[in-house]
Amino acid sequence: MLASIVNNLFKSHVLHDWTEIDCYRYCDCGTLQECDCPGASEVEVNWKDVSKDPQAVSDFKLLAGQSDYKLN
Repeated sequence: MLASIVNNLFKSHVLHDWTEIDCYRYCDCGTLQECDCPGASEVEVNWKDVSKDPQAVSDFKLLAGQSDYKLN
């Protein structure tokens, strides 16, 4: 509940659990993001929401070896 309140207030995913694979990260809330610079430090990385991009979703599911991820 606290995570939901904080994330709604700040429009962020600060307290969510992320699964990171290669240049993708998936949040338990259903958001898939892709970084613009794999291998860079967390401070230098810019994340872009690709939850609606069918190619990115397909790539992530292939990398993860699962297809049961729920995306927004």
